[in-house]
Amino acid sequence: MTVKNLDHFNIRASESLLEELREFYCDLIGLSEGFRPPFETPGYWLYAGEHAVLHLSVAGADERLPSHVESTLNHVALACSGKPDFEKRFGENNIPYKCASVPGTTIEQIFLKDPAGNGIELSFAGTERTAEPLGRIHMPTGFEISLDKYVGRLQPGTGYVPGERRIPDDFGPPQSMRGFEATYKNIIDYIVRITHRIWEDRDVEYIAATYSDRSRVFDDYGLQLGSKKIIADTHHTTGAFSNIRLIADDIIWAGNDEIGYHTSHRTIIRGTNDGDSKYGPATNKDVDVLVIANCVALDNEIFLEHVLYNNSSLIQQLGLDLDDMARSMVANPASGWPRDESTWLDLRSATSPPQAISVSEPIAGFDVDAFARANFNAIWNRRDDDAIDRNYDPGFLFSGPTDRSFAGVPAYREFLHSLQATFSDIELQVDEVYWMGNDNDGYLSSERWSATARHTTDGLYGPATGTDVQIWGITQHQIVNGKIVREWMLFNELDLMMQVAAAR
Repeated sequence: MTVKNLDHFNIRASESLLEELREFYCDLIGLSEGFRPPFETPGYWLYAGEHAVLHLSVAGADERLPSHVESTLNHVALACSGKPDFEKRFGENNIPYKCASVPGTTIEQIFLKDPAGNGIELSFAGTERTAEPLGRIHMPTGFEISLDKYVGRLQPGTGYVPGERRIPDDFGPPQSMRGFEATYKNIIDYIVRITHRIWEDRDVEYIAATYSDRSRVFDDYGLQLGSKKIIADTHHTTGAFSNIRLIADDIIWAGNDEIGYHTSHRTIIRGTNDGDSKYGPATNKDVDVLVIANCVALDNEIFLEHVLYNNSSLIQQLGLDLDDMARSMVANPASGWPRDESTWLDLRSATSPPQAISVSEPIAGFDVDAFARANFNAIWNRRDDDAIDRNYDPGFLFSGPTDRSFAGVPAYREFLHSLQATFSDIELQVDEVYWMGNDNDGYLSSERWSATARHTTDGLYGPATGTDVQIWGITQHQIVNGKIVREWMLFNELDLMMQVAAAR
């Protein structure tokens, strides 16, 4: 004896109300009228596909069926697709409805009442979004929609100018933002204002409206899942830094509202550590650290993020010993650490094209994708020092992890050599490249990369352990006349130190 499924539901009503119900379920819900056996009482069978899911029949004269009756039956659910179309249809016909979602799943819901007052749920089974790789067509060829234009800076790549108006009166030129809140004019406006609202207006719960409840965030420690985790972490940080500010330094973007907007958001975090944090009691120290967050957003939600918070710089600026903190965090690790092999593979492959754009879509002339990939390969895999001279302006400016900041090729070469001397068997791959600009105005590019290596030499991170390590980073370049004039680079240095400490 087995129940297979729910076959149908039946509504009995007066003849006039029955016509209203038929129109409602056919014209608004999308069921279709079909075959009905020749019962004595009039009525309709309404179909979803080939199955009659709703039986409508005229109530007898002696039946007492008051409309809008309260009962223990709350609603009937119909499995549907095309939620935006239903919302548009209900809005055009002034049909009241409410939206909801099932916690911990991708199921979205619409609740409404039919003309008889019966509760109806339209259920939309979602799937975890997958970020699609970008193509050359998705790269902006200018800076009309850019952070520099948004805040009124003089030229691309300027970075934050003290005293600039961070939220302007004019949000810039309109851009197709299908599925996003109407208040946002373009992708730069969206990233800047949601960040300001969440962190500086302290509307932390707004994260639930701008991050998917199944969002995936790869950070120093591993993989963080869902908007609730992001909300909890943000509350923790604002409690530790009550005057925290997140200042937009630059945003490199590509994509659109169909494939997804990809943004590489470079931010300056400033604040005073006046509350307890994951690193210990309040130190009352001021901090000024760089963050780079590479996000993918659709329909007003960020559903994928690779973010590096420069935690090693933060710990140093709090006046704490970085080596001691790495050992302490191995003993009491944050959520997600150490990342497993599956997480590492997902981190590397997310948004990565099956073939480099410069290979699948070759062009004549300067190609940012080819330039970036060749530069990383030459420096890290081939250890070709001459590539630095070929690709970098002699006086270029560098900002990097753990408060590294300097100008010029010699200092950059020394920094690279310190890492290369510490690790053998470095195998680096470029996971994603996107950019904006042109030959005349220059380019701003974002490169996400990852590498495996072995800690075989005493030096930067203490005595050699022989352990295999995972390294990943995000680099932004300003490229003018085929040369890198600015580089901002973060990698998972605290996590790397923890991997080494765990092997001791």
